[in-house]
Order: sequence, then structure tokens, then C-alpha cells
Amino acid sequence: MTALDVLERCRSGSREIREMEESIALKRMALEGSSRQLDGMPRGSGPRDMLSSMACDIADLSRKLDARKQAYSAELCAGAWIVDRLPSAEKRVLGGWFLECKPLKVIAADCSYSISSVRRIRAAGIEACRAIDMRDLTGFLPEWYERTQI
Repeated sequence: MTALDVLERCRSGSREIREMEESIALKRMALEGSSRQLDGMPRGSGPRDMLSSMACDIADLSRKLDARKQAYSAELCAGAWIVDRLPSAEKRVLGGWFLECKPLKVIAADCSYSISSVRRIRAAGIEACRAIDMRDLTGFLPEWYERTQI
């Protein structure tokens, strides 16, 4: 895993967590609605088995969500360390892009840069990130992180 991989995981993490939370909420809503309709049906019927399966899916997805939140927290910590190693302009642009998930247009407005300047600065920052030795990140990514990111 490279520094750039960690930053990409930071950028995608909030979206992934939001999607998982939405999926859990939808499944819970469907489960609650279906269970109300099945009240009074005999046990062992097909629909009840389907509801049990859905409840297991929700529990499994909830465990995955907890693990993703834990990984995201570690990624943000490591990502902040990575971005902090960059020169000021790259730090502002890459911090906005990867850690805050801002669009380039917003970063340009925040920094009073043109969008083309933001793209150029982002490219320079990404190149600088490729030179970062991941052994320096050892204290920021827990031991379990590398094992779980397959």
C-alpha cells in the first residue's frame, strides 16, 4: 500500500460509509414493513425464512460498516500525516481533495486559485506523495490495517 492508496481510501471512505448506512436503513425499513405484514402467519413459512435472511444480512452489513468506520478513522489520521508533509499549496489542495472530499471547483474558490492551477498543484502533490516512504506511516496505521485491506 502506498501513500496515494491511503489518500484514495480517505476520499472514498465517507461515500462508502454513507452507502452502507443507506443500505442498512433500506433493509431495516423493508424488514419492519414485511414483519408487520407477516404477523399471525405460521412459523416456518417461506416469507419468515426470507425475513430471517434479511436480518442476517443487516447484521453482517452492520459489522462491515463498523470495520469500515474503524479503517476510515485510521486512514484519515494517516492521510493527515501524509498531506502535512507537503508544501503549503499542495497541502491545501490535496487536503481539500482527499481528506475533505471537496470538488476541484470548491478548492479553487477556497484557495483563490484557478481550476487549472488546482489541477496542476494536485498533480504535483500526487507526485510528491509517490515519494513518501510508507515505513514512515507505521505509527499512523494500526497493525491490523494492512491485514484487513486486501
